[in-house]
Amino acid sequence: MKTIVSAAVAAIAASPAMAQGLYINGGANLVDIDGDVLSNPEGEYQAGTVFGNVGFDFTKNFGAELDIQVGVSDAEATDNFAMTEDRISINTFAGVYAKAGVPLADFLWIGGRVGAVGGDLDVEIVDQVTGQSFSGEGSVSGIGYGGVVTVDFASNMFLRFDYTRYDLEDDGDASFEADSFALSLGMRF
Repeated sequence: MKTIVSAAVAAIAASPAMAQGLYINGGANLVDIDGDVLSNPEGEYQAGTVFGNVGFDFTKNFGAELDIQVGVSDAEATDNFAMTEDRISINTFAGVYAKAGVPLADFLWIGGRVGAVGGDLDVEIVDQVTGQSFSGEGSVSGIGYGGVVTVDFASNMFLRFDYTRYDLEDDGDASFEADSFALSLGMRF
């Protein structure tokens, strides 16, 4: 048993996946915002963002990264009970993350990340009966955590899949959650 454990540790340490150094990646992100954000528990708000990451891998297993997102499609839903049309726009969103994981093969790395996040949102609510609208903007902040899978397809190029869960609070201390699903292309330097 001791030999098997030693061999496994040596294999992980010798794996070239996720070499140390600087990397960048960018792609598209689908953000599924919890309906409670506008007191509409039945609402399903899905927004789209484009994003970029810059990060540094300290070892094969540990790194840190900055994630910056810009909204490209608004999240819209109808609240039939309140008779409103709701729209949420993600203006900008950013996070600073620590990440950890293991290379499962020379080309495959799996891990997780956790960090502090924040951003700016615009909200518009239109009354379906009167046509009157209310709009506002605000900031959100909180934590983000989730999983990362990286697949190398060249010596310095990779595809990356992310799932991130956001636990957020707005300026008025209202809390809500959001889930994001991202696909990106990256390069190591």
